[in-house]
Amino acid sequence: MIAALVAAAALALSPQAADVQLAAQHLRDDHPNLFRNLARADFDAAVADLTARADSLNEDELLVELMRLAALPGPRNGHTGIFPMDPGDRRPQHAYPIQLYAFSDGVYIVGQVGGRNLLRARLVAINGHPLDDVLAAVRPLVPHDNESTLELLAPGYLNTPEVLHGLHLVPDVGPARFSFERNGAPFDAELTPVTAGAFARGIGDLAHPLLPQAITGRVPAYIKRRNTALWATKLASGRIYYLGYNEVTGNTYPAAQRLLKAARTRKLRAVIVDMRNNGGGNNLTYHPLVNAIQRVGKTKRVVVLISRVTFSAAENFITELELVGKPVFVGEPSGGSPNLYGDSVPTLLPATGLVLHVAHIYWELSSPDDERLATEPRVPVPLSSGSFFAGRDPVLAAARSVALGR
Repeated sequence: MIAALVAAAALALSPQAADVQLAAQHLRDDHPNLFRNLARADFDAAVADLTARADSLNEDELLVELMRLAALPGPRNGHTGIFPMDPGDRRPQHAYPIQLYAFSDGVYIVGQVGGRNLLRARLVAINGHPLDDVLAAVRPLVPHDNESTLELLAPGYLNTPEVLHGLHLVPDVGPARFSFERNGAPFDAELTPVTAGAFARGIGDLAHPLLPQAITGRVPAYIKRRNTALWATKLASGRIYYLGYNEVTGNTYPAAQRLLKAARTRKLRAVIVDMRNNGGGNNLTYHPLVNAIQRVGKTKRVVVLISRVTFSAAENFITELELVGKPVFVGEPSGGSPNLYGDSVPTLLPATGLVLHVAHIYWELSSPDDERLATEPRVPVPLSSGSFFAGRDPVLAAARSVALGR
């Protein structure tokens, strides 16, 4: 009898409310442990409340509330959520024509669609709302493993007009007034949203948050070669072997063999592995490289550069390396957790046209009692807007000093 009543109630739901229930079902059923950091009663109450309100919300308000629901699992769940401009969405979304990045001294424009006049400007407010208030409104919508993931992804949410409209921060999804500051001088600009496709074409690289467009000096190698999956060079007159590992993909055995060959040279003192551009990939591909670095680490220093982008399979790589290679981490806290929920499965919510992603594997590659939410650098190095725009690489400079024992 109860089952029949539940089925009848489901049939009576509106399409919007049915999307809420479908999202909740997949979160409960697909996730390995949805309630690790989330009280079941709180989740059930949020689902019931949103189901009851779904019909009264406009499509952008419902977008925001579904994002909020999907982000409830909290830490270690950067793979679980609803993301802006997801290519799988059937409902088209837009973006303001700027790429934003949160440096140590503020949020700045690092890329622009259809111009260059806004590059290197610091964002101060949107539609009269101070940036801190906008970020506070956006943060509960953002899937994350830790604070680094939030810092990485939040600018993409605040740059989406549908999100800001759903949060009642802008009156519609049309042009909006953005307030900036450059060299101490404030100014406003009206930004007109572009389609997701036009944004992707105009920015040219959605996989990496740091772009060369705004750099006025010489573009550092880690930015210039960010789209090369795995590359190597020698630094410090051959005393350092540098590996730029930007994507966990492909066969790493050849690169591992080249590293082992280079390590036989007496002159070589250290290996630097740069993971700052690596957002993940295939966990089954990196073990030859881990094994080679472990062997090299018995006689050479191993230094690993990490950032908020270091996530998913890249986080798994550095977690395994930490267990066997004892590297010195330099940079900022990683975007992934040493033990994390990953390998998300997408589900289309038919009424809203949104795609919900839910992690379905728990990667426990560190010890079971490892409660860290991020891999912390032994040598923390913040990146300021001034250093980046000038083409300086303070993280690599610090790593070189560590590698050479200075």
